[in-house]
Amino acid sequence: LSKNNKGCPSLLDAYDCLASADGRPDETIFGRKVHGQPCVWCNNTLCNERGAKCEPYDLQMNGEGITFTTSYSKDPMVAQCKDGR
Repeated sequence: LSKNNKGCPSLLDAYDCLASADGRPDETIFGRKVHGQPCVWCNNTLCNERGAKCEPYDLQMNGEGITFTTSYSKDPMVAQCKDGR
């Protein structure tokens, strides 16, 4: 997965999101892991009220009530390596 980005929320389409891990230098945001986390694509809708369609895995899957109030996407697609790459 590519970390050549300014963070999952900076990725605007499913292709780039699902080929990426969060590239921000911050290890955590509000106690949720971000750096190096696989990005999740929220099925072409906003992930939460933060306004992005792509978020780091731990933040989106475990951040409801901590990092944001409500998750709008309960079943996002998760970036993953293909053939171990």
